Amino acid sequence: MTRSRLSSAAAVTAAALVAAHPVLGNVFEPHGSARLVRSGSGPLFDLRALAIGGGATRSVAIRNAGRWPVLMRFSASTLGSASLATRLRIRVSIGRKTVYSGPLATLRSRALGRLSAGARSTYVFRVSLPTAGSPALDNPLQGTRVTARFTWSAVGG
Repeated sequence: MTRSRLSSAAAVTAAALVAAHPVLGNVFEPHGSARLVRSGSGPLFDLRALAIGGGATRSVAIRNAGRWPVLMRFSASTLGSASLATRLRIRVSIGRKTVYSGPLATLRSRALGRLSAGARSTYVFRVSLPTAGSPALDNPLQGTRVTARFTWSAVGG
């Protein structure tokens, strides 16, 4: 049984998402051949200049480089400013299917379904920092920072 994992970290400062690194996580494959591979390298996001009301979209492709199909799962965790994580909005989608849409702070684990051997899925991330309605409510976010880790894992299936 092989275990593999893909994760991504994201940091947000004031009105900015500083870094998001996709990470391949645990892959459990009874035949020992499952392997997840991500497109690109480095952070998914580096948005130090994201202003209140702004947003950004990035994508990452995950491929099952193994010889057997796997059941995919996506999860996230945050570290840092809870108020900033609550204000940041994130939408994660695969094609037309939305996996999650809401505050970064409440994004946890989601089942993604089956990924055939050799197949690839592209995940699109849309991050935004909406205004709270007034500078008095937005300004306290200045200087805050949050880091998010996005992880894809798979079980042979």
